[in-house]
Order: sequence, then structure tokens, then C-alpha cells
Amino acid sequence: MQVEQIKWSPKDKWQSISDKNLSDTANLVFAIGNFDLIQDPTRYDELRAKYPNADIITCGSDGEILNGKLVDQQIIVSALYFEKTDIQCVQIDINQVKDSFDAGTHLSADLDKDFITHLLVFSDSKNLQSSDLMTGIHINLAKHVPVTGGLPGIYQDTDTSLVGLNGPPKKGQLIGIGFSGENLQVGYSIARGWTSFGAEKTITKAENNRLYEIDHKSAYHFYQQYLEHVVDDVDQAISQFPLGIKRVASDPRIVRSAIELHPDGSITFSSGFSIGDNIRMMKTNISSLLSSAQEAANHSLKPLDDQKADFLLLVNCSGRRNVLKDWVCEEIESVNSILSYETPMMGFYSHGEISPNQPNSKSEVHNQCLVFTAFREN
Repeated sequence: MQVEQIKWSPKDKWQSISDKNLSDTANLVFAIGNFDLIQDPTRYDELRAKYPNADIITCGSDGEILNGKLVDQQIIVSALYFEKTDIQCVQIDINQVKDSFDAGTHLSADLDKDFITHLLVFSDSKNLQSSDLMTGIHINLAKHVPVTGGLPGIYQDTDTSLVGLNGPPKKGQLIGIGFSGENLQVGYSIARGWTSFGAEKTITKAENNRLYEIDHKSAYHFYQQYLEHVVDDVDQAISQFPLGIKRVASDPRIVRSAIELHPDGSITFSSGFSIGDNIRMMKTNISSLLSSAQEAANHSLKPLDDQKADFLLLVNCSGRRNVLKDWVCEEIESVNSILSYETPMMGFYSHGEISPNQPNSKSEVHNQCLVFTAFREN
């Protein structure tokens, strides 16, 4: 497996980061960039001319991660040449299917599912019920197939989410990339760093990403109950205290990040809930977030027999970035030092991060997490 990287900025145009002469041989290209820049058809046409034989995945992001650095107002590109691995890319128009479950089933049904060993998923986050989407995807996949990826977006803006396959990114798309071949090793891990507190409560009214009632009282009432004597401004603090869903007793909680408080007391979150979900409030500190990222970085290399990855993809939560604030670069740089500065790395910030909650379990959409997917071809 070989990887080369380039980047584009309004000032410097296209610049080479590493050149492996892959223009004709690259079979998969990731292009991630600022929303305004990545939508320009000219940028896609230039990439298509450079990589005529590759499937090109395009993605808008609220900040790009490139080789241990956070960059903004750029397009970053990784061109991959898998020598011994089969790759299959599928695109589903979410507006043309019945619901989130249907979108997921269409995606996995269109893949050569009997041979896939790993699935990457990128999706528009608007109007999707994340649990239904993942259930639909898994219904056609073997149990051993892990799914990782993310739902790119801008923090506190659920309307802006753009992904594309072999074209500029656009709204309403679901992309799947299936990998198959006995020579490919894929490692994955998830960094959390959050702990729960308070009593267990139950979701009694929710619609997609909007939470209305917890134990038959408004979502805002729940936050007031726990935070009014802890913080100066409950409304401002909501985004700093996500909720943790407990669906399987032995599994870690699935975190949901609050992004908008509504006048009726309901709250919009980055990903959805199901009625009957058991939840607790979550808290963290900078040290816990940084430590969890370093531990997860190490864990992602275990399936590679602790060898260096050929390529690493990061999906980081835009809400996590908001919590880390000035420490966000420290998280990325510390991860890069563990994974080896020589490993080509790229990533984006998201509304939701896709990963199994535990090894060998069904994948879920998480918030406030950092998901690693490491590739190595023998």
C-alpha cells in the first residue's frame, strides 16, 4: 500500500506534501476541506484529472487534520494505492429512500457483502436517525465486519453536512467504502474520556436528533435540575455536559452532545435517541480527554501486530473540539507522536463518529469521541 498527499489553499493553490507518483495507480482518494472550498466543481475536476482511475471521496469539514496538525481554510487530499485489496464504493441518495433504516439496508445490500472485511461510512447527518441507520447497515453484513467513519459537519449547525462520491460533495448523501482481501489489516479504536454522574433516567419523547422529554419532563428541566447550582449559566453549559446512553449493561455509554436549546425546553443533539433509552449526564476534564486519545491511538495498532500503519484516518467530534478549546492541537499532536510521525494521517471534525462500542459488537454513532481507523497492507 502506498499513500501520497497534496493540499490546496486559496493563496498557494495545489502543493505536494508527499509524492509517490500515484496519479495513474491510486484507486481511492480522500479529499477533505472547508465547506466553501470543497464544493467548488473546479477543485473536483482538478482532482479527477490528477487521479483518473480512483474513486474520489469528497467531504466538507469544520477543520481538517493533517499529519498531526489542525488546518483550516484548506483542502487536504490523501491518494491511496491498495496493491492487494479490493475496494467497492457505494452512494445512496438519502432523499430517495423511505427512512434511515432503509438508507442503511440499501447501502449494505449494494456492497459485495460476502467478502467485505471492513466498511467505512460517511454520511449527511441531517434528518437521520443514527441508530436506525446503523441497524440497517448491519442487517446485511456479517457480524465480524466492523464499521467506522463519521458524519461530517459544523459545530452547532445541523443543516450543513456534505459528502460525495466521484463528484463535489452535496447534502443528502450516504457513502460506503467496502474493503476486502486477506492481505489487509484494519485496526480501529475509539477515544472517549467521559464519566457519568447522577441518577439513571429514561428518554420518554424524542424525534431524530431532538430530545423533548426525560422521565416525562422537558429535557431542559433535566439540565436545570443537575446544573443550576453547579454552573453560572445553565443555557451556556448544556453543550459541556452531554448525555450517555446505556443500551447494553456491559458496554460503555454512547455519548450524545447537545448543540441547541429550543424555547419549548427541547434540545437538539448531534445524534439521535430512541424512546426508552436509559441515560445519565456525563462530565470530563482536559486530562481525561487527552489520556483517552493516547490510549485509543495505541489500541488502534494492536490488530496490525503493533506495526506502523500505512495510513490513518481520524474522525473527531466538533463538540469535543469545543470542550478542548486551546488544547485541541495538543490532542492531535500527542496522538501523532504515538502513531509515528512518518505515518500519513488525515481526518475531519464531525457531528457523529462511527465505531463499534466494543470490539466485535455492532457499530454505533457516537458524539464527543475520536475514532481511529488504521490501515496496513501486508
